[in-house]
Amino acid sequence: MKGKTRGRSLPALLLSAALAGVLTACGAGPTTAPATPSTLTVGTSVGLTISSWLPIVGPSDCVGVNGPGALGPDTYKPLLWYANSGQLDLSRSLASGVSVSRNDTLYTITMNPKWHWNTGQPVTAQDAVYDIRLFIAASAPNTPYPYCFNGSGGVPTDWGKITVINSHKFTVQTTRPVNPEWFERNGLGQIVPVPQFSWDKYSSMTQELKWMSKVTSQPTNPIFSVYDGPYHLAKVVTNSYWEFLPNPHYDGAHKPAFKKVLWEYETSAQSTFLALKSGSVQVAQLPMTFYDSVLRLTKYRVFSPHLFGYQWLGLNFHAPSLGGTGPLIHDLYIRQALQLGIDQKVIIDKLNHGLGQPVYGPVPQFPKNGYYDYSMPNYYPYNPQRGRRILESHGWHAVSGVMQKNGVKLQFSLYYGAGTSTTVQDTFQVIASDWAKEGIRVTMYPKPLPQALVKNWAIGGLGDWFYAPDYFPTGGDLFASTGGINQAIGHYDSRTMNRLIQATYAPGTPAQVKQRMDAYQKYAAQNLPVLWMPVTPAADGFLYVVSNSLKGFRSHYDDMEAYVPYNLLN
Repeated sequence: MKGKTRGRSLPALLLSAALAGVLTACGAGPTTAPATPSTLTVGTSVGLTISSWLPIVGPSDCVGVNGPGALGPDTYKPLLWYANSGQLDLSRSLASGVSVSRNDTLYTITMNPKWHWNTGQPVTAQDAVYDIRLFIAASAPNTPYPYCFNGSGGVPTDWGKITVINSHKFTVQTTRPVNPEWFERNGLGQIVPVPQFSWDKYSSMTQELKWMSKVTSQPTNPIFSVYDGPYHLAKVVTNSYWEFLPNPHYDGAHKPAFKKVLWEYETSAQSTFLALKSGSVQVAQLPMTFYDSVLRLTKYRVFSPHLFGYQWLGLNFHAPSLGGTGPLIHDLYIRQALQLGIDQKVIIDKLNHGLGQPVYGPVPQFPKNGYYDYSMPNYYPYNPQRGRRILESHGWHAVSGVMQKNGVKLQFSLYYGAGTSTTVQDTFQVIASDWAKEGIRVTMYPKPLPQALVKNWAIGGLGDWFYAPDYFPTGGDLFASTGGINQAIGHYDSRTMNRLIQATYAPGTPAQVKQRMDAYQKYAAQNLPVLWMPVTPAADGFLYVVSNSLKGFRSHYDDMEAYVPYNLLN
């Protein structure tokens, strides 16, 4: 079950997303380094389609893209670029600064005049405000093009008056005093300036969004011919390749090194591996089952990402009867028993070759950051015997190996995507076996589900949540009752959680802000709105294999964006 994630199990991804996970070395053969190629070629067997190319992220692409829009930051640069450990990197940002005044309600953004569209026209405050108008309109009820990140960063309720002062300055006034760190990262961090002079066609935003929804699946439509990033999509050959070309007018310090970037479709994982062996591709995605074979390739490295986020098994708090077990998801002790049956160490060490990090709550431990509470324990370390005792203490008893109470059997459906990698399927089998030790029976269903079960799933997996553009890692769209992702998936509802999340939005001293964040993540870790899973490359279904000829992966990997721009590679 996926929320807004990197979602590489989808058949539709941009190369920017494909490169997101290739950057932290975890194994390699001998390091032979051939000359840097003039063309960067990525081989993939996961398909080459995408349903949305708009710079704002629509509902069909809520999985698998990050803040800078469906085309990625190589084509449309974000207003604010958040780099490693959550620090604002103004050298990559379209803005040169943000100031706060009027009791934390008025945010003044100054544009950096060095940035231009490829046409030579400057990237202006009007372009930034146009994008705000788009996602505010797309967050309204009954909008013709719903916005993926509705609810994140206070969109739209905390956004008040928007004023263009001049071509290089604009202001955003919030409807209440808010935590500046949260609003700048999760609110202003969503802004991706759009060339208003080419996109703004109608006086009505509703009409504008209707028109945009029609061009959303046309990646080579002339409307996309204006861009400010280092590369742009030039050609699409269905089920063959995508071709990206450099922007010769790019204003950034690092000019594109490759004359061409190709994302090349391979007919199977085996054909992708053969392309690696032949040296015809520099980056590839392969199932975890190829791990040992890949290590024997002498001119490539295997990389595993540090996801600034977490992985999960979703819980359906809105489930119908499910034979009487549906409402049991609401009982914390049931969720505790389920969490106690997940052996994160075995999943990392045995199924993922030691690649991965444990997860105990909604804020990641890795990469090291200032948001995680490093004093927080693992509240539910693997212990199926403890889980079984908890169930028995609440009146459950085993009948033929399955816990029963008042005529109800403790058995659930587990939903996962068809085509899920063998490693992930093995992960589910391990978890199901451990749950069986507690007397919990799980029936697994690959997508598409039988029609009768489409709304009747209990547990969904495997999802990963990537904090972009919600760089300040609170749970507003995740676990708040009205959160967009929560309403679409789990329907978790807790007044305490709502209160703790709202507290992280309030202004205060750094100590107060940290204390509120700690309180939120401890409650989420203990209350289990989802089941916490270790961050592993297998959840995305792939190893990321990179040629030794490519330089700059480790040094330019951005933990917050989980992304390395093409122009920083050579």
